Amino acid sequence: MQEQLDQYQGQLSRSEEALKSYQEKAKVVALDRETEELVRKLAEFETLYNEAKTDFEANKQRLAYIDEQLRQQHIQLDVESISSQPYLAELKKQIAEKEGQLAIFRAQTLDKLGYEQTKSEIQRQGQQIDALKEKFKEEVTKAAATQFVDPAQFSGTLFSSKIEVETELQSLMPKVDALRVIVEQYNQQLESLPEKSLALARLMRKAQVDEKIYIMLQEKYQESRITEVGQLGIVRIVDPAKAPKYPVKPKKKLNLMLGIMVGLGLGIGLAFVMEYMDSSIRTMEDVQAIGVPIMATIPFIEPEGLNNVLKNVMTVEDAEAKKINERLVTHLKPKSPVSEAYRTLRTNIQFSTTDHSVHCLLVTSSGPKEGKSISVSNLAITFSQLGTKTLLVDADLRRPILHKLFNLEKNKGLTNVLVGRTTLENSVQHVEGLSDLDILSCGIVPPNPAELLGSSRMKDLLSLAKDRYSMILIDTPPIIAVTDASVLSPIVDGVLLVVKSGGTQRDAATHALEQLQRVDAPLLGVLLNGIKASNVYGSYYYYYYYHYYYGQDGEKKKVKGKHQRKHSEKSA
Repeated sequence: MQEQLDQYQGQLSRSEEALKSYQEKAKVVALDRETEELVRKLAEFETLYNEAKTDFEANKQRLAYIDEQLRQQHIQLDVESISSQPYLAELKKQIAEKEGQLAIFRAQTLDKLGYEQTKSEIQRQGQQIDALKEKFKEEVTKAAATQFVDPAQFSGTLFSSKIEVETELQSLMPKVDALRVIVEQYNQQLESLPEKSLALARLMRKAQVDEKIYIMLQEKYQESRITEVGQLGIVRIVDPAKAPKYPVKPKKKLNLMLGIMVGLGLGIGLAFVMEYMDSSIRTMEDVQAIGVPIMATIPFIEPEGLNNVLKNVMTVEDAEAKKINERLVTHLKPKSPVSEAYRTLRTNIQFSTTDHSVHCLLVTSSGPKEGKSISVSNLAITFSQLGTKTLLVDADLRRPILHKLFNLEKNKGLTNVLVGRTTLENSVQHVEGLSDLDILSCGIVPPNPAELLGSSRMKDLLSLAKDRYSMILIDTPPIIAVTDASVLSPIVDGVLLVVKSGGTQRDAATHALEQLQRVDAPLLGVLLNGIKASNVYGSYYYYYYYHYYYGQDGEKKKVKGKHQRKHSEKSA
């Protein structure tokens, strides 16, 4: 602003000096009244013309910048072709006519009407032009929006700026043309003056135009200075800055206390949320809530807690089989509390019915990895340890595991007997160290397991096995996943459903029970498997106080606890 002001100040000085020099040289002091009025009008409209032309050129430069930005983003928006539509062309025509009419009105009424009346009419026509420009901008925006698939892409600042500048150019173009025509008309009138008057008129016009531009710039400059001073006047020094003796942040004690409080709150809240959202079966009460009796509860078996007794056990290469093999505690540690839990299960099975004995027991679960194969294997070992002639049948013809678990041959087993290729005597395999336990592996995996298990040959096989064995245990696939267990359930003496504490969902267990009820399966009850002692509470407290642990020397050791101390006090 300062540079422009200095430039036009020099230009005004030169114009005034040239006018003064000519007046002295030509001995002409002033023009006649009519010529002076003509010069004033010409200066007025030439100022308006230069202002409009400057705005037009500035908007052209701005439009060129916006087009370059859009080109860098590989976006094309041709407003010129869009505005060539008939309706938009009519709007452009109306804007041009209004701008021309306004310029003519300024020329015709510069002196004929009063100032207030002229100003009011100019404002009215200007409002009409602004309304047409706004309408033109809205219609161009609507037409341009149809060219873009992504509305968010069109809503950018560059698009709105381009349409605004294009609209302004459409308004400035007829305005510049109309004012140019008026200036040319006044120039023609000026050319008809005598030579001396013409030269003086031109110099006076130049001086007046430079003066008006200089006055306009000086007003803008002073306004900018006032604004700047007003902004600086808000700032004042309240207190000089000083280096603090102690750090303001971080406040370690406060942060530590807040961290502890927030951590505890979040932890407690998270625990409540997890407990509320947990729909798995965990306790005996959860099992009783679904309306089925509990046959036994089996604690979680941790192989690393078996005092390295597994190092010399049979080697099993399969990872899943090895995991199950390490949990055959009834064979590895027969005096452990887990073995006692399986013996409790064995006893409950033997006395579960009064009208008939259970000679053939089917073991299944609602889903995979719930401890079904572990449970049936340990249960078979406990029956054999009792001296009961026991047959363990691997009827999981989809994912058989028992042959890997006991390190036996797989391809000579149940399916071979069912298709008639061999007999039961030739298929059963003996387990070393367990004289009363025989195992019938799955045999060759067939393409139709359910059809084989539901055939009459399977019924005949079970009848034959009942004549030779006092107890038959059948390991089957999960009942929800496949129909194998449902097919076998009606032809056995009892069914045991295994659920895993914290692993089986209530809905899954309910669905499994409903499926067994549909086929009239002789359900004995549920085995709650995998109860972790660290999570035991409520009705499981007796596990610590009433189960005996055995040391390596064979002496019984009771776990001393609160309940035992109370009992001792009462005895005393």
